[in-house]
Amino acid sequence: MQPALFVAEVKVEMDESLVHLIGIAAPERPPVSHVVMSNEAFRKLLADGRQKLHRNAN
Repeated sequence: MQPALFVAEVKVEMDESLVHLIGIAAPERPPVSHVVMSNEAFRKLLADGRQKLHRNAN
């Protein structure tokens, strides 16, 4: 799998302890990226993103 800078779709799969972010460049094509992180790290990433969006909106 080659690194991808832009993807058309991100599929999120969760299990008990991990979050998988799977990048898809085009329908009916294999994934072009796959990032795995803990649920805790994913929640922190979302919280940090919300804070930055809120600061930029004001």
